[in-house]
Amino acid sequence: MADNPLLQSLCATTSKRLLRIKGLSDTKVEKIKEAAKKLSPTTTGFITAAELREIRKRCIRISTGSKQLDAALNGGFQTMSINEVYGEFRCGKTQLAHTMSVIAQLPKARSTIVSLAVYLRTCRIWAERKERLHTLVSLRRGLKGNFLT
Repeated sequence: MADNPLLQSLCATTSKRLLRIKGLSDTKVEKIKEAAKKLSPTTTGFITAAELREIRKRCIRISTGSKQLDAALNGGFQTMSINEVYGEFRCGKTQLAHTMSVIAQLPKARSTIVSLAVYLRTCRIWAERKERLHTLVSLRRGLKGNFLT
């Protein structure tokens, strides 16, 4: 429920603005906001240290497949966070992003996590990179099918 955009919007909207909606009284607005906060306690942007500790317990590290890189990253890329990679042209950033996209989707027997991956590419040369990703997935990881769109 914490990722529900409606709940997030309700928690972020001021009571004054909600009162502009025809049929809503002070009491109704207060009840709506209380219910939204109960269903989504972290949408206000503030949580207690104990709540943060519980969230951090669910974080795991995903191995990159390279012992040296994993050591530099304290065990791999951390879940539930934003991971940014930057470097010079042709240093392997795209290959690493492709590899991590595949590793994140491996069955549990082959990886520590099972999930979906979204790969956002901002440059226009996706067609050639798409073929590299397809080769990596089908040959190196043994996954089959039309999974690239």
